[in-house]
Amino acid sequence: GSIALPRIEAALANAAGGERLSVNLLGLPDGATLTDGVRSAAGGVPVDLAGWDVTRLSLVAPAGFTGEFSLTVVAASVETSNGASASVSQGITVRVLPGTAVATPVGVNPFVITATQAQATQRQAGSSAVADASAAALALLA
Repeated sequence: GSIALPRIEAALANAAGGERLSVNLLGLPDGATLTDGVRSAAGGVPVDLAGWDVTRLSLVAPAGFTGEFSLTVVAASVETSNGASASVSQGITVRVLPGTAVATPVGVNPFVITATQAQATQRQAGSSAVADASAAALALLA
């Protein structure tokens, strides 16, 4: 069956107009499929989520797989004028249980665990006089 992932909300923390935001999903295993109901992507490579409905992501685990695997959502901003960048990432652990899928109550997903804290990095391009890049804000919501 399909496993619903948490809703992803990513935005530029400083929307001054010169930044580009990207959102990527890393760690999708070979044989898995990610979908938003319209688009789909095979596992084994990072997935650029530009244009995807990130409020409706779900995945199908590789055939016969049971256990856990880790996904990472990375939201990054790049200042187009100078190349300075900032990114934030958050982990998602997906648990695939053996047996037959059953209905769960609304808002309960026993298959997904999100990291308690996002990790952020920031890089400046050129000299130290370059202005800081806008931070990318990321939230994973159940």
